[in-house]
Amino acid sequence: MWGFLAGTVLHPMAAAVYLVALLLTYPAYRLMAPAPRTLGPPSAASVPPAIQLFGEISYRGATGDVGPAPPVEIPAPSRGVVLLAVHSDLDAEDLSGSGARFRAVLLDGDTVVWSVQRSVSDLSPGGVLPILLDPERMSPGKTYVLELRGAPGGEVLFRRSFRIVANRPDRAAG
Repeated sequence: MWGFLAGTVLHPMAAAVYLVALLLTYPAYRLMAPAPRTLGPPSAASVPPAIQLFGEISYRGATGDVGPAPPVEIPAPSRGVVLLAVHSDLDAEDLSGSGARFRAVLLDGDTVVWSVQRSVSDLSPGGVLPILLDPERMSPGKTYVLELRGAPGGEVLFRRSFRIVANRPDRAAG
């Protein structure tokens, strides 16, 4: 074997030296390499405070001639997402005919911007549904409508208009 390797371009003694040098420097390379970033749950500092969003009065059992409410102004975050705490006043009984499923729909006029199917198990006991919005995908100052619709017929169970505005100190939405 040594005779065969001696006849090649890489001589056995030089190859052994290179191999030993590689084995000795490998631990040093591992120590100098940057530590891998771990993707764990977000820290409390990275989760924005929830903006409370209540439905329009006409969808909460009001009687009489009640017009649409003015849009809620939601301050745009400096970066990241907007966390809405949607007070839907819904419970399992409201969704019994839909197989405990409903659809959250974000509308720009008649155009569906975003839609996702949700379950009654996503609601807190008080009927609050957390929804994350990416304000970079929406135009600032433009009015959008968030609806919760029952699954079979698409009956609107909750509706509220809002718009993303320049960052303001008050973060309560009503």
